Amino acid sequence: MRLVLFLLSLALVGCPTVSDEPVPDPDDDDGSEVFWPQVSGALFHSCAVWEDGRVECWGCGLPEHDAGQCEVPEGTFVHVAAGYEATCAIDPEGRVVCWGCQLADNDSGQCDAPDGTFVQLSLGRNHTCGLDEQGRAQCWGCAPEVHWDWGQCDPPDEEFTAVSVGSKHSCGLRPDGEIVCWGRNGDGETNVPDGVVFDVLSAGWYVTCGIDIEGEPHCWSNPESPYFPQLAGPFVAISPGNEWVAAMRPDGSLENWGAMSYDREPPEGDFVQLDAGDHHACAVTAGGAIKCWGDTDYGQCGSP
Repeated sequence: MRLVLFLLSLALVGCPTVSDEPVPDPDDDDGSEVFWPQVSGALFHSCAVWEDGRVECWGCGLPEHDAGQCEVPEGTFVHVAAGYEATCAIDPEGRVVCWGCQLADNDSGQCDAPDGTFVQLSLGRNHTCGLDEQGRAQCWGCAPEVHWDWGQCDPPDEEFTAVSVGSKHSCGLRPDGEIVCWGRNGDGETNVPDGVVFDVLSAGWYVTCGIDIEGEPHCWSNPESPYFPQLAGPFVAISPGNEWVAAMRPDGSLENWGAMSYDREPPEGDFVQLDAGDHHACAVTAGGAIKCWGDTDYGQCGSP
């Protein structure tokens, strides 16, 4: 049986699952294709794309940061990425559609997606990067009259297998397992360790993390920050939030480390994908449900 699984670089105990609608049984070996939803977490909201292509977003409960990022447009999508006050998704033809960016003090053009065909997206505070079908990174936003341009929208002209962006920096994973970063480096977030071959890349606010080919996690930032010390691997997925990190073991269990200013005890279970926002994270179970944990003050852990 072929399993379609989005492993991209993003429940509060008592925090409700987003959906308990029926999903295909992953153990039902009838030759059918099993689709798990893909989830993405951001500062104040979360989004997911479901098997039928519909995107749902929830949160946005803080009026001064509600830029329309939870107002999903009509259409079907295959991938979604949530950002600070924006959300972008890829439609079945590979076109990027973005929404939000309705607050002038945070509109740097991160919703102004270019033409072209894309396979993956990642959103930061004021910019967006996408991976096109040729494996080239394209980034947009970074309007200097709105926020500082640190070069986070200037990717190198080379092939990548994944892109991931933080607040003011961006990174790409090359086919040979090397990670390349560009943009702000105020905390060491672009200082990729030498000699490490990576399988997984995930950038956070002022940090970047990866998993090497042996399953060991590596994060780089200010060494005095709560991202350190790291737990020992093996891990198969990792996603840094704001001064904390969520990661997934090969058996599908979840782990956290870092600053625990909120109730960040991850839910138990067998998970297949996760993504951390600022102070919360969401993960997809093997049964196709979404569970979120952490800060739920603005509804980012609740149901849409």
